Amino acid sequence: VAETKTVNVDEIMRNEESSTSDFGTALFSQLCAKHPSGNVLFSPLSVSQALALVRDGATEGSQNEMELEELLGSQFVQDQASLLQQQSEGSDADAGVQLKMATSIWANDLKQSYINAAARGTQNAEALSLPGTYTPVNDWIEKKTNGMLKDMFGDDALDPRTVALLVNAVYFKGIWTTEFDPDDTVKGAFTLADGTEVDAQFMSAQRKMKVMNSDALGGADVVELYYGQQASGEEPEFSAIFIKPAQSDVDMMNV
Repeated sequence: VAETKTVNVDEIMRNEESSTSDFGTALFSQLCAKHPSGNVLFSPLSVSQALALVRDGATEGSQNEMELEELLGSQFVQDQASLLQQQSEGSDADAGVQLKMATSIWANDLKQSYINAAARGTQNAEALSLPGTYTPVNDWIEKKTNGMLKDMFGDDALDPRTVALLVNAVYFKGIWTTEFDPDDTVKGAFTLADGTEVDAQFMSAQRKMKVMNSDALGGADVVELYYGQQASGEEPEFSAIFIKPAQSDVDMMNV
């Protein structure tokens, strides 16, 4: 993370007339508004998992708990997290997909009742002592992501005002259900947001795919590609969504 800025959760709730299923979309809108240039990449699942840990620490029946329940939603986000947790426990490299999801809270003097609550349900969180530096947290993240994320926070000392760290790590590795032929990869020009072009490698294929055209996205085309082995008559559990603007210009990227 090159830059960190505070996002007002109350602002999200005021500006977005959304249900729980729109939590990620609402947060994405706010982040894009605060970062009008450059790419925005985040995990709504990780954010919701961290906020769920905060909710579990709120006094039962308090205004704080009610606001967090409203933000996270009573069921949808939690059910999605629970489903992903189950899938991560049952994911199999031989089936073409590996998914690992881990959550932890780093704090001192936690009540045992809270530790038990955090370990149950969708979070399945570990409770660990608050360290003096970020090194133990980095090691935990590296382990949970199969070594893909290293030295996430550096080795600096924690700010002495830090009371707790809420950490969520997601590791995903998937093989396309229908793989692309490397011989069909072609060179082309990719247009950046500032209008300049860079050389890139484009995968290509001619086959039946799940596609749609979205008026809400300015006529953009949307394609869904699956990961992992496909059982007879069933769709795979994991997929990626790709959006191609209606025109190849910078303005269409802002629709």
